[in-house]
Amino acid sequence: MKRYVKQAFWIGVGGYAAALLAVAVLAQEPIEGLRVPLEFNPDGTLKSELTAQRAMVRSDATIAASGVVFRVFSTNGTVETTITADNAQFSSEKQVGRSETSVSLRQGEVLLTGEGFEWDGKRGTLRILQKARISFPAEMIKMGGVSNNDKQKQ
Repeated sequence: MKRYVKQAFWIGVGGYAAALLAVAVLAQEPIEGLRVPLEFNPDGTLKSELTAQRAMVRSDATIAASGVVFRVFSTNGTVETTITADNAQFSSEKQVGRSETSVSLRQGEVLLTGEGFEWDGKRGTLRILQKARISFPAEMIKMGGVSNNDKQKQ
């Protein structure tokens, strides 16, 4: 059953919502190790995917998941952005997601963390709901055009 579920998601890329509905009918139990491709680049390479340690696909094609990881890839296949959350709910039809749990977003050396998020795939936005914090390397901080490292050298 698990093998069929994973294949159904990969085969159903063109009809993502239809594939989720088919799986919802077939799998009335939680899905372990969920992996769903969400977007593809014009050349056919994977642009983004959603994975979850455990997920439940509801009859309305929404996904309630735990251990959520959302990845965005460059055209050469390297991970550009990784978003993680303890738990989240996603609607494939509306291309939206929401969580009330801890969330982190890593893009290169920049890390954004907080509590809860709202994701809008149509707009390409992710909003941290509470306790947003950002951390990045000191060399990215510019003060009057001179970085802290440059000031220390003077």
